[in-house]
Amino acid sequence: STASYRVLADGGIEVTNTCIKADGSLKSVLGRAEVVDQGSHAKLKVSFVPAWLRWTGLGWGDYWVVALAPDYSYAVVSEPSRKYLWILNREPVMRPEVYAKVMVTLKEMGFDEAKLIKS
Repeated sequence: STASYRVLADGGIEVTNTCIKADGSLKSVLGRAEVVDQGSHAKLKVSFVPAWLRWTGLGWGDYWVVALAPDYSYAVVSEPSRKYLWILNREPVMRPEVYAKVMVTLKEMGFDEAKLIKS
């Protein structure tokens, strides 16, 4: 799975998520993110519904950066209810010692690491 981000001229962020399906084909979805916390830039609203539907306010989700590597090599993203959790890494495979450190941090923050699915 990959997530690619591109800053748009209007200040929004284009988000492209791509994964490899079981049959080996690629599936991509294009979305838009808006920064909602101008102080830290760690809280965003993200939508993957068609652009013509976004103005209604439907289909937007909270994406909060809850942990970030000092060198930006990884970011951990969740949302207020903690129902969802993603670890985004710049390299295809996170080094085991870094993953272990992230897991300690998440446990200290109250996340259930048993719910994570590695891809």
